Order: sequence, then structure tokens, then C-alpha cells
Amino acid sequence: MRFLKEILFCILLFLFLLPIGYYAYTIQDKLRIVDRQSIYILVGMLSSSLLLSWYLQGFLFERTVLFASWDRIVRFARFLYEHNYVYEKKGQTQGRRKIKFPRIYVKQKKYNLEVAFELAGSKFQEKFKKIGGDLETTFAMDFMETEDDERFKTYRLAYSSLLNRLKGGAMKYVQGKGVELMKNFYWDFTSDPHMLIVGGTGGGKTVLLRFLILCLSKIGVVDICDPKRADFVTMADLKAFEGRIAYDVIEIILSCENALKVMEERFEYMRSEQKRLGHTDLKSFYEYGLEPYFWVCDELNAFKSMLTYKQVEEFNKTLGQIVLLGRQAGVNVILAMQKPSREDLGSKLQANINFRVAVGRLDDMGYELAFEEPNRNKDFKFMKYVGGMRVYGRGYAAVKGEVAREFYSPLLTKGFSFYNEFTKIERREHKHLLKEELVSDEKMPSKDLSGPGIEDDSEMRLYDLSDITELIGKSVSQIYTLLKKIQDGGFKTFVLQDNKFKLTEDDVMLLEELFEQKEDSGKTWDSFLKDYFSEE
Repeated sequence: MRFLKEILFCILLFLFLLPIGYYAYTIQDKLRIVDRQSIYILVGMLSSSLLLSWYLQGFLFERTVLFASWDRIVRFARFLYEHNYVYEKKGQTQGRRKIKFPRIYVKQKKYNLEVAFELAGSKFQEKFKKIGGDLETTFAMDFMETEDDERFKTYRLAYSSLLNRLKGGAMKYVQGKGVELMKNFYWDFTSDPHMLIVGGTGGGKTVLLRFLILCLSKIGVVDICDPKRADFVTMADLKAFEGRIAYDVIEIILSCENALKVMEERFEYMRSEQKRLGHTDLKSFYEYGLEPYFWVCDELNAFKSMLTYKQVEEFNKTLGQIVLLGRQAGVNVILAMQKPSREDLGSKLQANINFRVAVGRLDDMGYELAFEEPNRNKDFKFMKYVGGMRVYGRGYAAVKGEVAREFYSPLLTKGFSFYNEFTKIERREHKHLLKEELVSDEKMPSKDLSGPGIEDDSEMRLYDLSDITELIGKSVSQIYTLLKKIQDGGFKTFVLQDNKFKLTEDDVMLLEELFEQKEDSGKTWDSFLKDYFSEE
């Protein structure tokens, strides 16, 4: 097995030597008289046969399925021999070494390869129990999982995952399986909620995030936070994402608080439906007709570095509640950062974010924090080129507690435009949970708005943004974004306390009027506000 390549080379050379030998036989008279031209031709044919045999041997092992499977046997046999995983017996001839391999079985399937090592008291059993990383390197494959029985430990490795890579906008949600990240590889957010995406600059992290948003926005509401104010700017004026993209620190904090409020309202609605339907236990969100909701934050490290200590504490508390409780209500967070750290993630996030993806370059500590104990002996590799081609978006992915597998984010094909695809998305709204109970005629803006959480400031009553969300049917993030546009455009000034907007009754009525008229105008917010206030 160790010499299969040499054996193939000899066979190919022998096949070429047959016609050369026949040619030499036909010109033997010229060879006897040392005819130089005939000798040169014969030497050229011999040299060409050597080179061609060497080339064909390499080509067959590299490019054909049958010989590629033989090549894996060659590598494995060489690995076992040179690492001395053999039983040695002295031969009858002095100095001759006689060896025997331990009992090992290799099964090569269509999509994966299995190697089964016999333990059962073998002197190598302790080494065989930790050999997964070495097998990855030997076969240049991806270690997937192990399986144990009474006598054997089986390692399962996958062939290049590049063959299973999706293209363009092929990422989709499959009912009962989840989001298809690669062919036959899914993120089921109902059973494994929340996702962490890590990776260095230029590794494909943001491209993966945009593909996810494109897919998820077709099945539920997606709120996006972009502290860099770079990758999602062009989406802010699109109808599907209007008021759902936050850039500033306060906007992002309010967006996170709004996500928590969405979760709380969902639970309140689900409990009312549980009581109405007579369920003994509270079911999952989809059992009550709710769509999933996703809160996405890019560059979490950079965002947290902008916060004060008090803001970090409040933000962590809010985000922690969503991560701990959001699964049953269908509320998921997707966090992206360049390098995971214990300070930025904290124990709650680290323990409860169930799906992890790493793309691009990451150091050993980063992989350890991302994939934790089950992958401690895994050989994570950064590969800039695969098959001689530059690749982006390559990395690893796993459900928390499982062995990470090689991963490729969808390929950004030539001519594919995220902006064009996002323009095709239909806007999805939150179901107005308990709207009949929460928003009655007595609570409309034209009436008295006094209630809990409202402060008395000299002669006028001031309202927090969260106090009026149900009244005008918009999220905190949407309201905050509009207020910023009005104030930054110099159209009107609002009351600020501790960097938070406080609204009068007139302000509330103005906002309601703006939202209603904007929907009928077909204009962007900037254009609409300019026209509206110029008329005023």
C-alpha cells in the first residue's frame, strides 16, 4: 500500500516500453552499426516515456476518482508506518524487518470517509482515541464526528466541502430543517437559537451576514445594527428595511431594547393564546402563528468599545435576557465580530449562543473561544487557496458542543447585486400582538396619554419612545430614526434628557401624521421631510 504510486509508475513505464522495444527490434541493424539518428530517436522515446509515465501517474492520482481513493490509502499507510503504528517481528534473515499493521478498516463513501480503529486492549488504543487531528492532516479532509462501539472507535471525515458550496442567492429557508447554509447543512434556529459569526477583516464575514439577512428577511422581521455605518447604509431607504437599520450608539441600544420588548409582547400573546386554546404547556412561537424575528449586530467588538461602563452593563443585561429567553418566542440574535473575547461575549452569551461560524483567518485562541472543548484537538487550518484558486468565505461551523466542520459561505457570483435583491424583498411587519387590548380608542394620541413611565416636566408631560410605540404602530428604532432625521435636518428640535428623546403630545401627533403621509407619498424620508416642512 505504501508503494502504490511507484507500482503505478512502473506499470505505465512498462506499457510504454513495449512499443519502444518493438521499434528497437525493427531497427536492430541500424543500432549494430551505431546509426546516430536511430540512437537519438530511441533515447528520445525512452526519455519521453519516463516523463510521460511520471506525469500520468501524478495526473491519475490527482484527477481521477479511483486513483484518488488509492492515494488516500497510500497516505494513510505511510502515516501508520512512519509513526510506528505497527507490530514488528524479526525476520529469519538477519537485519530484515517484518511488520504488521494493527486492525484498521477504511471505508470510502460518496461524501465522507470512515476509519475504524480496533481498541479492545491494543497497545495503541490511547493514541487511537486522540488521532482525529492527525487524520485531518493526513487525508487533507475535515474531521466531522466519532462513533464508539465495544471494540472499535470510528472517525468520520468529509471530503472537500467546496463541492457543497451554494452560489449567489441560493441560501433559503427549508421548513423543518432551517436555513440552508450549504448543501445538506442547515442552521435550525428553532432548536439551536442564536448565531455567532467571527473572522478577521476580509475573510467574508459581512458577505455571509448579508446573505443571511437576504434569506431571513423573507420569513420574518430583521432589525440590523451597523456601528461602522458602512455595509448596510444603502438599505436604509429600501421599504423592507426602512426604520430597521441603526447606526448610532443610542440607536443601537434602543434597537436592542426594542427587541427585548418584542420578545416580551410575544410571550404575553402566546400566554393568552395558550389560555384561549386550552394548552397545558406553552408551545413554540410557530404554534401560535408567529413568524421568527432576528436582531442582527455587526462588529459587536467595535460597538462595545464606544459605550461607557454603565451603557455596557445595561446593554449586556438587555441582550442577555433575549439570548436566555428568546428561543421559545422565536426571537434570535445574530452577532458578528472580528475576534471573540470573553469580555465582549460574557458567560451568558458564551453559554447560550448555539450556532457558531468562523470565516477567514482566526488564531488558535479565537477558535477555542468560538468552538470550545469538543474541538480542542481539532486541527483548524487557514487556507487561502483551494485547488489553486483564491477562496473567500472559507472557515468552520458547528452547533455548540459538536465537532466543527469545514464551511464555505455562499459564493458571490459575478453580476450578483445585494442591493437589487434587497429591493425585491416585501416588507414584513410585526404582528400587532394584543392590539385590541393595548391600543383602544381611549389610548389614541388625540386623547389623554398620561400613564406609568411618563414624567412631569414643569407645564408639559413628556413621554419616552417606548411609551408611544403601540400608539402609532412603529418600533422604537423607527421612531428614533425619524426624530434624528428631523432634528439633524434642522426642521424641529426635541427635548433631550440623558441623550434620550422626550416627546410632548404635539410631538406624538406630528410623528403619527408623518408616518401616515410618508407611506402614501412614495418618497424617501429625506425628500418627504424637506417637502413637508417647507409647506408647513
